[in-house]
Amino acid sequence: GTSTISANLAVALGREGWKVGLVVPDINVPSQRRMMGVTKKPASPDGKTIIPPVAHGVRVISIGMMLPEDQALIWRGPMLMGALQQLMTQVAWGDLDALVIDMPPGTGDVQMTLCQKFPVTGAIVVSTPQDVALLDARRALNAFEVLKTPVLG
Repeated sequence: GTSTISANLAVALGREGWKVGLVVPDINVPSQRRMMGVTKKPASPDGKTIIPPVAHGVRVISIGMMLPEDQALIWRGPMLMGALQQLMTQVAWGDLDALVIDMPPGTGDVQMTLCQKFPVTGAIVVSTPQDVALLDARRALNAFEVLKTPVLG
């Protein structure tokens, strides 16, 4: 759900002439790499700055791109937050009009850290029509309200 929406939104904005980046901090579902058709790993000429690959006119980066596709990531919160910080601060995005962030479902550390440490313009909450999924979506709406992050849709 969220990966499909994020990829399509990023590509659609790019086709409208926007300079767009797509970042995927979800370590559990590394599907964006395949959805976007990215085969190259990000470059890092100096070992610090990360150059994201470009697919469909969108600069794309994910935690999963740094590792072999079949390798599981078993990380706790602090490691994930360190990787998120790295994705948000060390990637050479260049001049962007929009940065689409494909967040994991729920109301966890990723959402809280992004909304508290970075200027988030707004969130789009994605759900399926099942009762359990709708409960999660309602919790996400509440969390974004508490974090003072506008919900765009």
